[in-house]
Amino acid sequence: MDATRQILATKLYMPPPTATFVPRPRLFDRLQAGLRHPLTTVIAPAGFGKTTLVSTWAAQIMAAKTASVAWLTLDTYDDTPPDFWAAVVAALQTIYPALEQEILPLLSSMPPSSPEYFLPPLINTLAKQISSPLVLILDDYQEINAPAIHEAVIFLIDHLPPPMHLLLISRSDPPLPLARLRARGRLTEMQAADLRFRPEEAADFLNEMMGLQLPPDVIATLESRTEGWVTGLHLVALSMQNQADHASFVRSLSGSHHYIMDYLVEEVLQRQPPPIRNFLLQTAILNRLCAPLCDAVTGSTEALTTLDTVRRANLFLIPLDDERYWYRYHQLFVEMLRARLFQEQPAHIPELHRRASLWYAEYAAGETAMQGEAIRHALAAGDSERAARLIVEVAESLWTRNELITLRSWLMLLPPAVLRAHPRPAVMLAQVLLTNDAFAEVPSLLDAAALSQNNLPAEDQAAMAGRIAATRSHVVRLAGRYGEAITLAEEALAVLPENAHISRALAALGLAMAYHMQGTLPAAGSKYRDAIALGQTIGERFFEITTRCMYGRLLLDRGNLLEAEATFQQALPRATLETQRLPIAGWALIGLGLVAYIRHDLHKAEELLTEGLELTRRGSVRNAIYNGSSALIRLRLAQGDQEGARAAAAQFVADAQASQIPHFIHWAEAMQALVNLHCNNLPAAIQWAHLAQPRADALMFTDKMIFAVFIRVLLAMGQIDAAQGRIRAQRPLIAPYDHVATQIELYLLDAVALMAKEDRNAACIALDSALAMAAPRGIVQPFLDAGEPIARLLHEHPRSGPLGNFAGQLLATFAGETPDARLAQALYAFETGLDTQDELQPEPEILPVLPQPLFIPARPLIEPLSERERECCNTWRQVFPIRKLLTNLSLVCLP
Repeated sequence: MDATRQILATKLYMPPPTATFVPRPRLFDRLQAGLRHPLTTVIAPAGFGKTTLVSTWAAQIMAAKTASVAWLTLDTYDDTPPDFWAAVVAALQTIYPALEQEILPLLSSMPPSSPEYFLPPLINTLAKQISSPLVLILDDYQEINAPAIHEAVIFLIDHLPPPMHLLLISRSDPPLPLARLRARGRLTEMQAADLRFRPEEAADFLNEMMGLQLPPDVIATLESRTEGWVTGLHLVALSMQNQADHASFVRSLSGSHHYIMDYLVEEVLQRQPPPIRNFLLQTAILNRLCAPLCDAVTGSTEALTTLDTVRRANLFLIPLDDERYWYRYHQLFVEMLRARLFQEQPAHIPELHRRASLWYAEYAAGETAMQGEAIRHALAAGDSERAARLIVEVAESLWTRNELITLRSWLMLLPPAVLRAHPRPAVMLAQVLLTNDAFAEVPSLLDAAALSQNNLPAEDQAAMAGRIAATRSHVVRLAGRYGEAITLAEEALAVLPENAHISRALAALGLAMAYHMQGTLPAAGSKYRDAIALGQTIGERFFEITTRCMYGRLLLDRGNLLEAEATFQQALPRATLETQRLPIAGWALIGLGLVAYIRHDLHKAEELLTEGLELTRRGSVRNAIYNGSSALIRLRLAQGDQEGARAAAAQFVADAQASQIPHFIHWAEAMQALVNLHCNNLPAAIQWAHLAQPRADALMFTDKMIFAVFIRVLLAMGQIDAAQGRIRAQRPLIAPYDHVATQIELYLLDAVALMAKEDRNAACIALDSALAMAAPRGIVQPFLDAGEPIARLLHEHPRSGPLGNFAGQLLATFAGETPDARLAQALYAFETGLDTQDELQPEPEILPVLPQPLFIPARPLIEPLSERERECCNTWRQVFPIRKLLTNLSLVCLP
């Protein structure tokens, strides 16, 4: 048998009924009745027979064909979301093999930071396939501590397909909402009091199963002393098998379970032949046992025979497969064996762990679980440097398989002294932390690696310097030092070997992003294309998709909507497995939503942005979430949805603050100020502007968005000259770098400022500049977002030539596409006196809280009202308040 293929299978093996099991129909009936509810919990301390009871009941219902059973025994290695759900899917796959095609690909591409995204497709797939009752049993659930796993399990419980049931076996109460489930009648519970042997059950066990033939009074004393504790009774029976005076032995038992257990284990061990006793003690360091592994640890060649002897002696050895190849000791028994080993052979323990580590490393053959055992035994042996070498050897393959949480957990086991002395694991940990947005420890790890790289052979030092530089480039980029980031990334690419895939990918993406954030868009575009090609070469899916989407974002900055759309479309197939989109696909959908928004296809933008944000939030795809949040805010404002805009802005600010990255926080706060401006909260917008004071030479796309909001606030404050000064200071800075989107917005803001100064000729020139850049690219929404002054300029624009045609199309868009929009605009114009082309302010006594015409979110009335329209408006005004009509139509921003 190939041990490397069986290490996971042992976790899926349901322990068979033992020869000494006492039938317990009252408990079986309760388990059976629990199938009517989504969840059953069997919770009791070790030694109460939880696993034996449930596995025997499960075997019974399987034999009766009343339900299928998927079994999973959990351990400490399952305490990361990817490992946990991979094991759960493997268990379910024993019943539904088709999950391999439909769900396992999602697991292999699971983002480490937030893996729950695949639960809906898993549940949907099970709902389609389950036609009869299915029980999923998770044993040893107390090994799970990760909050993300518990949250996902709650989601699973709340959405279980009706024929499916979840059964948890645990030593302690899991952190699940048991009270809520209990109150709703969705929970069956069994606890220690339910599992204790009753007197008649104790008699059956001791006399019928263990063959002791004890009198009733002795049985009653034993049941009282052990309090029905199943393992205690088992140990008592083993100890009494060669005792002549049973009554005297029973009287000697006293104290708590701990003391009774210690006493009984000593009794059992002393009765074993020395070779068996030594075997039990030395193999107690192992979580799972097989004969070759036990031979390696004990130095013997008789492990196969010894294991069979131990099994036949009922010494708490539990088989983990049908072939009796892998075993484990009962948890209580192995704990006591380890304590005894520490008392008797403390100096020998490191050597035992070293032998186990060597065996696992030799036979791991790429199996993550066995590699983990090799690493943990090396650490237990005190050989942390060997553990570090083992981790470095498998790090690249783990990264490629997207097992970053596993890699991180292993690296975090290394003592700080090892990380300070060995640059390879230090840099690898820094890179993993960087991908998980855990930036705090990264600089110190890189500093330590830089100091220790001289410990490497001379031929490896340049490559290590490249790895450090590639990782550090991201740190300084996030700190806003873009020039330094570019230098570091270029230095890294110059010295890194071609096979240093992870570091070369980090350097290539870091270089492109640094140029992008610096505002040097042509250079950034070239570097993004290089990084995409590298991603395709090394086959790193998430790196390639992320790079494509960042490149698409750059193309939007350059106004290349068609090319941006194609780039985002190219990313979608790579971000889709079968029919299931991964969270990273949300980045591409958000990009396509931005394209639709800029084209003024608001319905399509709504669909794409909503789906994209839902996906990216599942996977914590940070850049995409922020881009999507910003776009959603602008969409809500374009729709006249104040509450939706406020909610989106509040969420954006919360997300950005959680990142603790300054430029994301500033971006979110600027978008919140934009919402305040549109919703007449000018004091809040002004307060933000006083604090923000953006620099004209800050050319990152987020900086340019912040700058545009700042100009809008200045215009709203009436500081027209200050706004124009800022606009004209930035325009020459961005002109060489192809910032088309920003140039269009600056021309429009300049036109608005000029209209406020009643300089129509200059405003028309600025408008023409914007039209000339936007017309060939199909850019529409920025003109609508600029508001009523641009609409009036467009109304006066000549209709001849390409720009005239485009201006006419924009004007028609301004006029509104629906009868409701036209009605709202007509009513608004009639009430405020803006039913002609004269720029009249509303009379204070009519609508004193209307926003200034310069910033009216509703589209203005471009064509004057006809006489018939004016008659209708006047009639409506006499019978129904126009203010209420406007509010009901939801197209004008009224408080």
